[in-house]
Amino acid sequence: MTDPAAVKVAPLQNRIARLRRRLALERAVLLALVLLLALLLLRERRSTAAYLVSVNGRPVAVLGSQAELDQAISLAKATCGGSWSPEEIEFSPPLEFKRIRPEGKPFLSPRTAARAISRSVQMLAPGFGIEVDGRLQVALHTKEQAKQVLERVRSHYPYAGASARFLEKVKVVNTQVPADGSPSVEAAVLQLLGTAPPQRLYRVDTGDTAASIARHFHLTPQQLVSWNPGRDLAQVALGTRLAVSPPGGKPPVTVVTSREEYIYGAYPAPQEEIATGSLPPGRRKVVQAGRPGKAKYLLRLTYHNGQQCKQEKILQELLEPPTPTRILVGR
Repeated sequence: MTDPAAVKVAPLQNRIARLRRRLALERAVLLALVLLLALLLLRERRSTAAYLVSVNGRPVAVLGSQAELDQAISLAKATCGGSWSPEEIEFSPPLEFKRIRPEGKPFLSPRTAARAISRSVQMLAPGFGIEVDGRLQVALHTKEQAKQVLERVRSHYPYAGASARFLEKVKVVNTQVPADGSPSVEAAVLQLLGTAPPQRLYRVDTGDTAASIARHFHLTPQQLVSWNPGRDLAQVALGTRLAVSPPGGKPPVTVVTSREEYIYGAYPAPQEEIATGSLPPGRRKVVQAGRPGKAKYLLRLTYHNGQQCKQEKILQELLEPPTPTRILVGR
């Protein structure tokens, strides 16, 4: 005999089993949809993961990932050498980055991209410059080099002692220098003395930029701007002649030196006027001719860049008194 309770429970169990199978199917479908969406997102990400590197809006390289981009930048900075860390080196002009779809665009290897970056920018590192009246004249790697240059310029001229000084406002300042080289101490000394070769001009060639020209001649951007006033260096036209060395002629600094010298010379005879009624009014008559005396003078001679520009008496000693000139004046 069939149990009535079992008859009632069986449909309910069947219904629960069907719901469970339906729920499992829905879960499987949902999981498949999530996986499909993830695959689509990954594909989309990969299709837009390329990076375009530009300088002043001009494309330089395309790399396939962020890791390759970072590697290319590190390799470009490593070409500088020196004691700087990669974080200290900056690009001038700065690099511009943009994520793009790589369709139809060939990827470069990090090493090839690094060479392309190095040709397109100038790499600058912390250094020290010598400013004259607010204008940068020389850029060097260390502060000690800058001080050495100033000391050699000060001691170059005759009579340079502890009192030698610059007429202009000269100071050592923090600046940026080409990371791949800078002027030697000797070249910097010649530049401040005004004895460097005549100003050199460079004719802009195909593919040249201000950054590549400055990098080639080991200049800072400030120096290139200073020696080419009024020129727009953001766009250098083919055939333009740019100054890549300081102008010749007058030295940018004036070294003031001095010395003291004793000389012997005549001491002028004074004049004595004696009023007398024996002469008509206003009439003058010399009754005793004067004779100069002798004196010892201490002179201070001042020089600008070795050329005497000033002489002053700072002390005198009378060795032989003069004889005064006596003049009778009628009243």
